[in-house]
Amino acid sequence: QVLARLETAYTAEVASLAGISLPTARQALRGLQNRQLVEREGGDVFPIWKVRRAGISLALRSWGLPPGVAFPTRRERSSSTGRHRRAARLWPAWLRRAWPQAEVWTGWSEVAMGRLRPDALAWGKLAGREALFWLEVESGNASRETLRRKITRRFEQASIYTRRFSLFLVFALLAPPWVRQAVVEIFVQLPGDAAVVLADWKAFGMLPVPQWGSARAV
Repeated sequence: QVLARLETAYTAEVASLAGISLPTARQALRGLQNRQLVEREGGDVFPIWKVRRAGISLALRSWGLPPGVAFPTRRERSSSTGRHRRAARLWPAWLRRAWPQAEVWTGWSEVAMGRLRPDALAWGKLAGREALFWLEVESGNASRETLRRKITRRFEQASIYTRRFSLFLVFALLAPPWVRQAVVEIFVQLPGDAAVVLADWKAFGMLPVPQWGSARAV
């Protein structure tokens, strides 16, 4: 099911979104390869896994779709590449590494929800609160003022969305240092049902300890 969304991915990315360990992911992917549902490309150290037509069909049946019904929205949004996409796909694993006390039930990368397009989402529980972990990844290819407006709008959209479902919000920004410095000042007087964390997009598994009603950066 994960590869039916991603179509091609590294082992760690599949493990992250499936909520399983790397060894378990390797074993499962090899089993799918033996059944000719996925194929392997690249080197032995960092292979790339690609879903085959038979694998997509099996995933569609598992979602309850009958044969002949198209489901194009299953695909991961493909507007980002490189480090941006990698961070989004690793978001559930990033959370589990950074906050072992949190419960991360599931996660999705490059989500398209109508006009809302978070880079990744995870659903779980933090400090006894059911929460949505909303991720934005920002490379910094814009002016400081443009970045502030963009992140402010994304935070407002995330807040409105989570309140519709009575969820707490953990809003995270992974970005280069200058971007974090440019936008951290916009997070003032946060509501008590939201926490903001800002961290380095190169430092996998590193996030500041969140606190409801405040923003924290590393």
